[in-house]
Amino acid sequence: DLAWLRANKTDGTPASFGTTTDGDGFTSMLQVDASEWNDGEYELSLFSYCGEQEGAMGSYTSSIVAGSVDREAPRLFSQFSKPANGFWLPGDTISARITEAIDCRTPFTFSAQLEITEPHPEDGVSAAPLVLHDDDLDVKCSGD
Repeated sequence: DLAWLRANKTDGTPASFGTTTDGDGFTSMLQVDASEWNDGEYELSLFSYCGEQEGAMGSYTSSIVAGSVDREAPRLFSQFSKPANGFWLPGDTISARITEAIDCRTPFTFSAQLEITEPHPEDGVSAAPLVLHDDDLDVKCSGD
């Protein structure tokens, strides 16, 4: 048997769950708001109980649903495929490695942005960087 603990908000108080009831007063939907939960892995199971006053005795325990709360965004860890001459040209491949695994299933649930700046302007005045977004890039994702 597992020792179940109540899910807590970031301030240590118990997490709240909203419910929707049907016309007979029975709960038909449980709503979970994890916005104030601490980051971490969670396994949720619902225990329901009907007492004599409702006219239906008994209890039910749901199956376990696993999930996680992770609010720390992945960060750039390193980049590879730097051209030998030090300059990228249109069509060159740029690879990047980030600090955690991401879901590579399509459609992607992440976005990519590439900012191109002039490294050493001749006149000492930097031009505004060119920013390319998902629609402008051919993004390929792999799990390694």
